Amino acid sequence: NRMVGRNAIGYDFEDYGRDLGIMAFGDFLPSRDGCFNYMSYYLSVTNGHLPNLNDNNKSKDLIGSLVVRPFKNLSVMASYNWGKYDGSVGGKPVTAQVMNRMIAGIWYHDSQGLNFRTEYGYITSGYHGKLVREKSLYSLVGWHVGKFLPLVRYDFYRDEVNRGTLNNYDRFLVGVSYKPFQRVRLQANYAYSLYTPEAR
Repeated sequence: NRMVGRNAIGYDFEDYGRDLGIMAFGDFLPSRDGCFNYMSYYLSVTNGHLPNLNDNNKSKDLIGSLVVRPFKNLSVMASYNWGKYDGSVGGKPVTAQVMNRMIAGIWYHDSQGLNFRTEYGYITSGYHGKLVREKSLYSLVGWHVGKFLPLVRYDFYRDEVNRGTLNNYDRFLVGVSYKPFQRVRLQANYAYSLYTPEAR
């Protein structure tokens, strides 16, 4: 949620991706056995604002993503989001601030073995990132053992504009899930969080 949930600056609400607009997506370069495609793309033009509130500017968000699969279980992804927002810096209103969001990730999934994911995100807005400057990363490794999936995860988030908030953390997680039936899953995990000195 911290990586893709970008609240529209003009309103004090969080939005996790729902927006009014249009998207085109597709797959190409199918593998010889037809089990997967080597590439997928996603292109969208949206309001760049909350779906249940009026947009407060005429700018649209442009988002493009490309997924490359060198072989069946491995995916490499890159995504870029460009938009303009209205908001404030230091209590003063600002308009037409450009926001850039870049995310890159690698996923490896074997339903009978290794499950690995890592993604890194970087978001900026305003002149030299004065309005928003955030970065985040998570890495997860698990291994399927019959109906069990033990895993470990590390993630961090840095809000370099608001360094004193509890959004500035490092978190470690260990857990396991058990799937006794097709539509039933039981999960247990333990997380340990550390905060940066400014956020304590």
